[in-house]
Amino acid sequence: MAFSAQEAQRFAQSLRDAHARTERATAEAMRRRVQAERDRVVAEQTARSGGIPPALEAMVVDRQRGASLDAVKADSTVLLDWNYLREAATVVRDDLIQHGPQLKGDWQRGIIVLYQGAQIEPEALPPDARECRVVASVIYSRMLEVGKRDDGRPFSVRGFGLVQERAIQLRRRLANIARVAFNYVDLEDAPEISRGAQIRTRFVRGVRRAESRRRGETRVRYPAIFLEEIRG
Repeated sequence: MAFSAQEAQRFAQSLRDAHARTERATAEAMRRRVQAERDRVVAEQTARSGGIPPALEAMVVDRQRGASLDAVKADSTVLLDWNYLREAATVVRDDLIQHGPQLKGDWQRGIIVLYQGAQIEPEALPPDARECRVVASVIYSRMLEVGKRDDGRPFSVRGFGLVQERAIQLRRRLANIARVAFNYVDLEDAPEISRGAQIRTRFVRGVRRAESRRRGETRVRYPAIFLEEIRG
C-alpha cells in the first residue's frame, strides 16, 4: 500500500511528536530522580549531623556549573556539589561554648563566627563559602594566650591552652568535612594590653582616641579556629 506525500509527511510528524513526548517524559523522570537524590542527601546528612543540613553549593549539569533543574535532560550527567562549612562552624562554635568557662556567660556570648571579616551566624554562611573563623572574642587571662609583641615574639598572659587544644580535637572530628587550624585574629577596635595585663581602651567618652602605642604594649589578638572547606 503506497502512501501519498501528504500522508508520509503526517506519519513522519507523528513519529517526531512521539519522540518529543518520550524525551519530555524521560527528562521529567530524570529531574524527579535528581530531586529525590537531593532530598535523600539532605535528610541523611541532617540526621548524621544532628540537625544541620548541608548547603547545596551548585548543581553541575553536563559540565555546566550553576545550572538549574530545568537544564536537566533525559541523558544529562548531573553532579550535586555540597558544602558542609555551616556544619563545621556550628560544631566548633558549640564545642568552644561547651568547653569554656561557664560562670558569668561572657565566654559563651563571646564565641563568634567571622566570615569575610563580619560576624555571622553559622546557618547564614553562603552555600559557596570557602572559609570562616570561629573566634573567642573575650579576654580570659587564665585561659587564653593573647597578642604578640611588635617584634613578633609571643606575648602571653598567664598561659594558653583551651582554644588550641579544642582545635586539635576538632581536627579529627571534622576531618571529612573541613580543614581545621588554630591561629590568632585581630578584631576591629580591640583593646591594648600591657606587660602587667592592664587593659587600655582606645575610646574616651565614646570617641576614638588617636594616640601612639606605649612601649611594652600590644594590640590584643584573639585565639581562633580557622575552617576551610574541603574541595573535591
